[in-house]
Amino acid sequence: MSVIKNETAVQKILESNGAMFKVTFIKRTDGSVRVMNARTGVTKFTTKEGMSYDPIKKNLVPVFDMDLFNEEVSQITAHGQRREDKIAEIGPRCYRMVNLEAIVELKIAGDVFVVEGDVHEYMFEWKGNGGVAMSKVVTGRNEGEAKVKFKREVGLNRMPTRCTISDRGVSVQRPVGELPLPFWRTK
Repeated sequence: MSVIKNETAVQKILESNGAMFKVTFIKRTDGSVRVMNARTGVTKFTTKEGMSYDPIKKNLVPVFDMDLFNEEVSQITAHGQRREDKIAEIGPRCYRMVNLEAIVELKIAGDVFVVEGDVHEYMFEWKGNGGVAMSKVVTGRNEGEAKVKFKREVGLNRMPTRCTISDRGVSVQRPVGELPLPFWRTK
C-alpha cells in the first residue's frame, strides 16, 4: 500500500484506459462514503452525443459502475439465458460520477493507494432569523465536504443566502488510511 496525493490518484483514474479499478470516495450530494468497482471509457450504452457539460471542470469523472451492472444483470437472468433487451435498459442506469476532490483510496492494476489529505477549517457566516449574525467553524478536506457537514450540523436543506465561507487553513492532517472525519454517519 502506497500513500499518494489526490492529483496522482486522479491521474491514475484518467489514464486507466478502460481497466477496472476500485475507488473509495466521499459523495458530494450527501457526504456518504461510496466504494465502487468501475471503469472509464465505457460507451456501449451511451447515445454518442456526449454530455452537455465538461465533468472534469466540475472535478468529476464519469465511470461505469460494474458492481451495479452485474447485480442488475444477475436479477434479470432467467434460467441461465441473458435477455439483451433488458440489459440495454439497465446499462444506461449504471453510469456514475466520481468526486475527484474527495478520493480516499484507489486500487488499480493490483496496487492499493491511500490518498493523503489535510483537513481545513472553514468559517461559515450568515444572517439567521431576525437578521442575527451567526457563524460556525466546520472542518473538511475541501469546501464541498465542509458545506455538506455544515448543512447537516446546522439542520438546513440548503445553504443560507449571502453565506460567506472562508478557509482558515489546515487544522489537522488526516492520518494515513483513516477515512476523513466521521460526519457521513447518520443517527
